[in-house]
Amino acid sequence: MKIVEIQAGAAIVMQISMNGQTIELPTVSVTVQDGALVTEAIRVNGKLLGLDNSAIHVNLMCIRENKAPIIFKNVKCTMITYNQKLHYKVTAFAEGFENNRREAFRLYVGCGGIAQLGLNKSAAKVLVKDVSETGFSFLSEKEIESILNMPVRLVFNDMEYNISLMGIIVRKVKIDEQKYLYGCRLSVTNNQLSRYINDKQRQNMANGRQSISDKEKGKIVAALSQEEDAPAGNVRRSNNTLLLKGEKKHRVTHFSGKREIDNVDRDERRKVFKNMYLGKRV
Repeated sequence: MKIVEIQAGAAIVMQISMNGQTIELPTVSVTVQDGALVTEAIRVNGKLLGLDNSAIHVNLMCIRENKAPIIFKNVKCTMITYNQKLHYKVTAFAEGFENNRREAFRLYVGCGGIAQLGLNKSAAKVLVKDVSETGFSFLSEKEIESILNMPVRLVFNDMEYNISLMGIIVRKVKIDEQKYLYGCRLSVTNNQLSRYINDKQRQNMANGRQSISDKEKGKIVAALSQEEDAPAGNVRRSNNTLLLKGEKKHRVTHFSGKREIDNVDRDERRKVFKNMYLGKRV
């Protein structure tokens, strides 16, 4: 799929990776211009996020109803003015591909559940970490010896779903002195699981929830935030121009194709017009 084939109004998720952490922030496609996709700009806590940053990698994910998402890897996002508002112009250097959830997608859950380990073991309270269409994992305060290849039943409630999963434990990882992670391969197909994953992903998009901590998410947002009308870090926006401290003016791209005059300091512009009115050379 080509990025220009995305329809206006499609749900878009920007996967932003920085320093080994990834957050997903929702936006919406607006139009297609000059071989690129135009999306609404993302704002967090009232601050605009600039995605034209060499320190980050951005993937664009197009969410489709009842279908797997389409992923465009390592897209380029530049800030533009479209219909008198700031937007992203997203350029893809390769066609998008369908995200095969059976191999790639794991949904962070983060709610409590009950795990029945083995045939004669008692049930234990656990924290459900993530699920996919082929497996799931959970955290427990109990260490269980000789647990690999042991059957397990995991039950949890979330979003009005009552999920019951049957699997085989294939991985055990010690997180700290009091927590152990158990990874499981799904042994019985659960038709409800696909619907739960789709609905949960849409809810996460709407709520802006991420699988990383708020602190780590805040670091990424802070690094990319810029004020639209006042200085913020090294970037500020002044009318139609993005200015970097110590650098010359850089014009924001306009799709209209009309030539725009450079933004000049207001006092300087008034001085020029005054001299022109008085007949002085400028």
